[in-house]
Amino acid sequence: MRKFLCYLVPLAFLFGCADDGGGSLVTTKVRLALDRATTLGSNARVDRATVPCEATSTSCTPENLAGRIFSGGAMWGQLGPGAFNVTMLGATDEVINNPSQGIGGTMNFSLIEATLLDGKYAAPPVGNEQKPVTRMEFMYDYIDATFTLAGTSTLDGKYTIRTIMVKEATASDVEGTMKLGDKLLRKADESAFKWCNAAGCDGQRAKVESGLIADAKVRDYQYPGQGNANYVPFVVPVKPEFKVSGDALNTAGSLWSVKYNMDGALHFSKTPDQFANLSDIVDAFELRYEPDQAHAGQWQSEISVDLQFVKGEATPPAISGNAIANCADACAYIAACYGFADQAFGKSEAECKSGCEGSDPTDRDTALDCVKRARCTPASLSECASGQGS
Repeated sequence: MRKFLCYLVPLAFLFGCADDGGGSLVTTKVRLALDRATTLGSNARVDRATVPCEATSTSCTPENLAGRIFSGGAMWGQLGPGAFNVTMLGATDEVINNPSQGIGGTMNFSLIEATLLDGKYAAPPVGNEQKPVTRMEFMYDYIDATFTLAGTSTLDGKYTIRTIMVKEATASDVEGTMKLGDKLLRKADESAFKWCNAAGCDGQRAKVESGLIADAKVRDYQYPGQGNANYVPFVVPVKPEFKVSGDALNTAGSLWSVKYNMDGALHFSKTPDQFANLSDIVDAFELRYEPDQAHAGQWQSEISVDLQFVKGEATPPAISGNAIANCADACAYIAACYGFADQAFGKSEAECKSGCEGSDPTDRDTALDCVKRARCTPASLSECASGQGS
């Protein structure tokens, strides 16, 4: 019998359960992407990657978020006893089972490129009860936020600011060792990041170490004594509410689609038209998020994620012929291939079938004919019906 070793961690991972090794980990895919559509004052939906940071505004939306991940996952179930930490991304299997230990990320991501990562996690308890996924939780070596300034006198252009979230880290685009809380700047036409102080910026940390500009909240973060002491965690709430069952989570090959909404997540302490030099940009920059539940309300947060879970490859029920025969068959196929997380056909197979009496299953049959051709591979019903999933 498999056992789960559960531990309280009041940081990013408030409650976790690690597999004791008596069973295999569940393989999965994780897609990290940017919700690129945003609403301007005219209510027109535009690509946020084309919206600059205006010179007279202290907040705007990053064009992209990128970086390197040490570990990442989701909190399944309401906080407290019974909640389960689905750590699905980790540098090693040991990190997957216990993210409170270790240092050094291995997974690079870029939201604007919709990065697809291979993952795995300790299987949660089985069951068909739909439980909420309340938030996503990551430990980053560093986070790169890209934005464009417009309307300034001399500083218009695209910039990336890197914030270091671990005690220390190295990278191919930085000369030397980065330290917790460091903020580094790179212009669009440059290949390497630089540290800054009030006098200027340099590729060597030692040359600007006196008065080095850093993110004070990250640098001075107080480790509460539990969790991974090497990292400042990065937690984002799931909006809108999303629920999934333990049975679905135990299906290998599933896809977690994580789409970031970052409207207003970039904040400047003064308007960009007051910037005199590059150091002013770095000094004024802040990415608004909260590291953990303990700091809720203390750090302003403007980042959330829209989460979708697409059930992985499964053995579909035996159905004669080349099409779904009837409404009940359609419900069985949805249960086998996708589950009912999106509630498009009810919250369960039983609820789906209860709606079959007196209904015309033509639309359902059409969608599931596509599902059958796709052989239950991860794809949403809407993608399949539109031809993207077949």
